[in-house]
Amino acid sequence: GNVWEWVGDDYGGTEEKKAKQGVLRGGGWRSLAPGELWSSSRKVVDPKARLDDVGFRVVLALEDPFETAER
Repeated sequence: GNVWEWVGDDYGGTEEKKAKQGVLRGGGWRSLAPGELWSSSRKVVDPKARLDDVGFRVVLALEDPFETAER
């Protein structure tokens, strides 16, 4: 936690320079602006950038929740 999170989407929009850039969501430990602390906030970044306040989430699903509901 407490890092900007990489997501798989391009930034998009009409500005060609930003359209294919990477997207970060949420806020990191360096975020100062209150609006950056929301999980819905987005930040455009070069996809090749390596930053110490950026990460990703790993999700491990042990069972399919829909499959177990049918049992």
